[in-house]
Amino acid sequence: MTTSMETSSEATIKRNDLTTTSTTDYISGFDLISIEGYRQDGRKADELRHFRVSFNVVPDADGSCYMEHGNCKLLATIYGPYEGESRSNQEQAVITCDFSMTSYCVSERRLRTFGDMKSQKLQMAIQRVFQQAVHTETYPKSQIDIHLKILQSDGNDYCPCVNATTLAFINADFVCSSTVGYVQNKCIIDLNQQEEQQKSPQLILTLMPQRDDIVALTCESRVHYDIYNEMLDAATRANLQLFQLMKEAVLTQLKTALHIYVMFLLGNKFYIIFITLWIFGLYIVFTTFRTTPTSDRVLEDRIEYLQGEVETLRQKLSQLQSGSKTLDQESNGNNNAECQALRNELKTVKRKLASKTGSTTPQQGPSLEYEQLRRKIQTQTRELSYFALDQMNKIAEKVPDPFRGNWQKVIDRFADQYRVLLAAIRNLTDVDGYQSWREQEHESLSNLMQARLNALQNPSKRCSDVKRLSCNINKGCGYGCEIHHAMHCFHVAYALGRPLILFSDGWRYNPRGGFDEIFHPLSKNCTHADVVGAEAWARYKSADVVEIPLIDNIHPKEDFMPMTVPADLSQRLTRLHGNPFVWFTGQLMKYLLRPQPWLTEFLAKKLESIKFETPIVGIHVRRTDKVGSEAAFHDISEYMKFVEDYYTTYQYQNPELTFKKRVYIATDEPKVFSEARSKYPAYIFYGDTAVAQSAQLNSRYGTESLKGVLLDIHFLSLSDYLVCTFSSQICRVAYEVMQQRVIDGAWRVQPLDDVYYFGGQNAHNQRAVISNTADWPNEFSFQRGDIIGTEGNHWDGFSKGTDKTSGQSGLYPSYKVEEIVATAEMYTYPEIKVKPDNHNL
Repeated sequence: MTTSMETSSEATIKRNDLTTTSTTDYISGFDLISIEGYRQDGRKADELRHFRVSFNVVPDADGSCYMEHGNCKLLATIYGPYEGESRSNQEQAVITCDFSMTSYCVSERRLRTFGDMKSQKLQMAIQRVFQQAVHTETYPKSQIDIHLKILQSDGNDYCPCVNATTLAFINADFVCSSTVGYVQNKCIIDLNQQEEQQKSPQLILTLMPQRDDIVALTCESRVHYDIYNEMLDAATRANLQLFQLMKEAVLTQLKTALHIYVMFLLGNKFYIIFITLWIFGLYIVFTTFRTTPTSDRVLEDRIEYLQGEVETLRQKLSQLQSGSKTLDQESNGNNNAECQALRNELKTVKRKLASKTGSTTPQQGPSLEYEQLRRKIQTQTRELSYFALDQMNKIAEKVPDPFRGNWQKVIDRFADQYRVLLAAIRNLTDVDGYQSWREQEHESLSNLMQARLNALQNPSKRCSDVKRLSCNINKGCGYGCEIHHAMHCFHVAYALGRPLILFSDGWRYNPRGGFDEIFHPLSKNCTHADVVGAEAWARYKSADVVEIPLIDNIHPKEDFMPMTVPADLSQRLTRLHGNPFVWFTGQLMKYLLRPQPWLTEFLAKKLESIKFETPIVGIHVRRTDKVGSEAAFHDISEYMKFVEDYYTTYQYQNPELTFKKRVYIATDEPKVFSEARSKYPAYIFYGDTAVAQSAQLNSRYGTESLKGVLLDIHFLSLSDYLVCTFSSQICRVAYEVMQQRVIDGAWRVQPLDDVYYFGGQNAHNQRAVISNTADWPNEFSFQRGDIIGTEGNHWDGFSKGTDKTSGQSGLYPSYKVEEIVATAEMYTYPEIKVKPDNHNL
């Protein structure tokens, strides 16, 4: 419970070696002690506030506790030791500290909950304390992370942080910290917020009681030497009281653990005896831990022994818990019900605590190689299923009738095992400890992109004084097509650092009000009046005003055009997302399609009226103008096959979860709704036949039809998974918008025809990672390292393309190539200060 402080010694010192320090003059406060000797909160001068501790509140952490000390409530978690980054010459472990406070932890709402000067000083003080308390030389080339979260503050925060960290970090000696004030010629211990705010002398002592070593000492008032010694003695006694309370809390936790395990394993005497003896052994080790070691070697042996015992216990408990179902069945009904109630209550408390305190995972980011490998495993698993199931189904057509039933069982079993494997792969992000980093990095990059776009569209100079671009949204095609045309213009504007002025007069979807009546104008500063004397695209490098033509009419295409991402962000994007260009396009679209208030209200009311819930899969069924020209006909069963795959996999990911299988249908054919409901009664289908009717060719263009399109895109983007045809621009827009919401949602789609593309794009290239020898009809050979221009994935294990090295064209195995992320030098927006990413956090 300490604020920012100046320690009198950065090395461990003995009490007898102490000298006084002073920083401020003594100013007497008002009467904090009554005539009867009681303080404002009813305590005596030498009485601590109430103290309560809960352990293991963060199961993924190596150590954790929730502590209440008076009105101060906080959470402490420990991660490590683990191998740190770039620690080749490091002989000792590095201890880091991350401190933050909730915005509601004090009487006035905090606008900044971390990173301020006070927090930084506290972090450094905690690091210094535990750098001394922990034998860091035992863990070379390692790192230990301390995470502290103040949920409610009651004055000084430093001391509770030290005490809570000690309880979570019991591998080191006990470290206790307490405050002492001098009021009305009397020392009072453990100051609360009211007492701390007075100008009375205050002393803060951080002590290792079992070694009688002082780790840190602060006295921020000028006092007489005798008073100083009296305050020091009072602080020492307070720390000894805290030591007893903390020790009792640990022992209570051991007894509670014993009780829970006995209840959990009731009915098996062997395990009860085993766990009892094991916990008793830990108690003996704990009570003798770090008590006057005769040598460093002895101490190191004890630490190593304790760590080995704790790890062995974890393994044993894991094995026992894995057999909990069998043991429960052997228990009687009452005990089983009680154990289940305890488990449910524990899960509820942990979930509520996690929602209040935020992240409970370490903030060190994953390596680029790890993220790429994780995605590759999922991609390769899907490609394997495409190939194997396609081949097995072809064989099934030739299997004689007597054996066809057994062969179908083989197919079904393979498909089921594939889904189990896919579920495990998708759950990796929940258990690898990096999801908090992914969320923070997604938010950080999104904020950076939106800040850049805002600066781009609203220059600090007069718009007429900067080079600018103009673009007309009227391409004469459907909504998705025209939005992608505007997106192409916006992409070019971002790359060149020129504000974009969008023209939408006579827009077929809103002839009277145009684009700006549906979405916010792109700029507050630049208007149509700033587009005078626009020149042709060929002069984009020098002309003040340039009109961007249709992407199909630009020859040759510049290297910064779709599908490229900015070179200065490429490493972060490649690490964060499986398809960096889709994420980048989603951010451009986030700014481009900022809805007007009436549209926001319209979408919110529709969301409420249909009771949109998750999990839900969105499918987009295109049946009118695309069929027979750009796309083939796809029966509803083709969509539902992948919907069923998703839900089966989702159930394997969440085996204890009960849910309804929901599907949102976006279509231009009203009959699809009745067809789906009659063929698949186990599903709940959402959608609006009126929207489908408005999408007919004879009523497709107009404001009412636009509302329907916007609804479909909105709900599709809110889905957990998409099944659609990428030949449809609506499907691609929904997929792009989805990336604004989800973390690395590249995998959250199953296209039935094309791979993702951007109309008029530069070449879509892949790199061969494994050499190939042609064995199948229409297949071509290539060497590792060859660049292949892909033309599409057939979703049967093969893709179609051209080897740019040999010139051969045809089919090639999809699993032998990897995507090439196209990057280009673009304007870097130096006026926007880039916050550091979470690479080394």
